[in-house]
Amino acid sequence: MKKIFHSSSFTYLLLLTVVILFSLPAVASRPRLKSGSSVDLPSIGLKIKLPRGAEATPAQSLTVIKLHRRRGDIDEQVNSYNLKELWLHSQLKGIYLNAQFSVRIYLMELPRPAGIETLNLPGNKLVTMEKYNNWEKQQPTQFWNKREIISWINYLLNREPEATLTNHELFRSGAGDRISQIKSPDLPPTRRLYLAISASRPLRYVIIDFKLQSEVVNKKSFRTLNYCLKNIKFYPPQQLTYHRKDEQNNSLHPISQYKASRQQVIESIQNRPGWWYTEANNFIIVADISNRHTIKELKAGLLRSRAVFSELYPLMTPLQAISVVKVFATRQEYLNYIGPQYRWTGGLWMSSKKELVISPVNFGSERAKRKLMVNVIQHEGFHQYIYFATGEQQTAVWFNEGNATFFEGIKYRRNRPFIVATDRLEPGRQAALHCNDINTLLQMSYPEFYGPNKRYNYALGYALIFFLQKGAPVMKGKDRNNYHQIPLRYYQAIIKNKNPRQATTAAWQGIDMTRFNKLFHKFWSSRTLIKRAIRYHLLKSDSPGSL
Repeated sequence: MKKIFHSSSFTYLLLLTVVILFSLPAVASRPRLKSGSSVDLPSIGLKIKLPRGAEATPAQSLTVIKLHRRRGDIDEQVNSYNLKELWLHSQLKGIYLNAQFSVRIYLMELPRPAGIETLNLPGNKLVTMEKYNNWEKQQPTQFWNKREIISWINYLLNREPEATLTNHELFRSGAGDRISQIKSPDLPPTRRLYLAISASRPLRYVIIDFKLQSEVVNKKSFRTLNYCLKNIKFYPPQQLTYHRKDEQNNSLHPISQYKASRQQVIESIQNRPGWWYTEANNFIIVADISNRHTIKELKAGLLRSRAVFSELYPLMTPLQAISVVKVFATRQEYLNYIGPQYRWTGGLWMSSKKELVISPVNFGSERAKRKLMVNVIQHEGFHQYIYFATGEQQTAVWFNEGNATFFEGIKYRRNRPFIVATDRLEPGRQAALHCNDINTLLQMSYPEFYGPNKRYNYALGYALIFFLQKGAPVMKGKDRNNYHQIPLRYYQAIIKNKNPRQATTAAWQGIDMTRFNKLFHKFWSSRTLIKRAIRYHLLKSDSPGSL
């Protein structure tokens, strides 16, 4: 038989194959979940291992939906809540998030809601807090049977009470604890639902609800979840004490609604290691950062800026709810909490949740980071203040964002506040010079303001409020005007008529808009007038700023 290859040729081909294989681009392994550390939930007596990277985060405050109803001649505003959100919120014991997954852990304590008087709107069952609390108090200690468990889970999944579910038991511990996977044909592959039942007293029924990003939906990730759940351990529940870091609580308020909102915030950090709270006047700050100096400066910024807000827009009625501020230790925690639509923000006032949330800054010196965070506090803090000061109204965007950007300039010198021009001054001047009719901004909606021309709109909003508050008063002679009264007139009108557009009309009533646009343009065309405005003493204790 003829020999086809010499040994030297074979060796050459083998080496060539190895070289080619190593020169090919590496195929990236598919992302998957990996096992991480165990976390404790002492309030329910549960220890559970979670995938790597899980970060504890507070529960978001409840979404408030405002409804108006008439009783005789009186127009009442009613705070209502989504029934399912309320129901879940009271049973939610832990939230852990990262970029690949989220997990919510519920202790089954309440049956599927029934017999509650609701305010039905299309696609939404709303209820007042009073009605819900009355229903909750009437519920006896729950002893779960199969039908009730299925009904509970189906409500979680927005299904009919008797819809079919498959309970696939995965593990049974030596102590008799059972862990099962809940399966249903309409559950997407990105959602994995588990039920853990303790064998020890008291009996506890715990739902572990995983939501995965599509890139980690694979068999290896599912094996990781099963491994984590295999390590669940129950132990006797413990009474929680909340970690507080302030010297004295001076935020107690006689209004019961105020006390209730405070307690809800404190409970939102239960089972969240590393999270703590501090209080000052009408504020409660919850955070998981360890730098005390940062929190000290943020707290001082909140109190000082609110004092300035209340000097220009005095409170007409006592505050009905505590002002909540949440400060996150990492940027990713912040982004996980607020969602992808607000990735561009460094802080956010979430009016529907009644929360002000703050992101850490990841660049610059520690001093520069704190300075930027205080600027965010002053901007977002105005949104928070004006919301409560106007009786929880949404004010017109020109007033709301214009003032918020203006108050970024609050500074203190020898404990005396003053308002300086910020780096928004020059963009504001340019925007003002390109504005032909300020009425376009006055009639603008929030979606329009935050649209493609968002940067220009912010600059113009700043230019308008800077002109009204500090520019208009320095114009003399034939240019003398009373425009400085407009912001306060708007504030008083929104409190009275509770309508943003009507308040704008009332605030600008009697103003010759042709003359206003002319003087507005004249002011921003004059460096001399701008310098005078910067030096203008707006506050009682105001000191001159600098350009």
